[in-house]
Amino acid sequence: MLHIEGKYPVGLGHILGRKFNDRGNVSKTQLSIDRGILEDPRWHDGVKRFFVEFSKASHSFYAAAEVLRGFQWKGRTFRSDPTTEKISNVQSLGRWGGLPSYPQWWTWFSGQYGDLVRPYLTGQLEDHSTGLFHAWTDMPENRDSLQRLLRGSKPWVPASFNPFYNEYGHISEQAGVIPEDLADAH
Repeated sequence: MLHIEGKYPVGLGHILGRKFNDRGNVSKTQLSIDRGILEDPRWHDGVKRFFVEFSKASHSFYAAAEVLRGFQWKGRTFRSDPTTEKISNVQSLGRWGGLPSYPQWWTWFSGQYGDLVRPYLTGQLEDHSTGLFHAWTDMPENRDSLQRLLRGSKPWVPASFNPFYNEYGHISEQAGVIPEDLADAH
């Protein structure tokens, strides 16, 4: 694991290295950035460029930028109350499970995933040579706000795209709809 420690407005991050499939060896990358700075167009455009270019360079089949609820800067990093923000685990022990059940502000899909999800996405879509960038809104919004855009009960993708979880929150079964090249990836 590569640990990243930034200065405000960029907090902690990490890159977990594990051979996922023959397309790359990064299974998860995470970086915390203060949502407020994205109101400045320079930061907004720069972070978006970084997100897209990192997704391309890392050969990501899926990437997401999520606005988390209840996070606050606490001196050197962001902290939250874990009871207010539960993040769906979409990979387990290096195996891809499927897409989260809730919408995320920005998403990146490459290959077959872009073709599979395109019919369900509204908002901003940008085709790139190696993938599809999607933004629900121009300014960052958390899952509650995005769900309201979907008129409350409508899922962002059909449930068949989501993995099944056991009582401990671990993936027990892959999603029914998953790109062929990821279905057997371990």
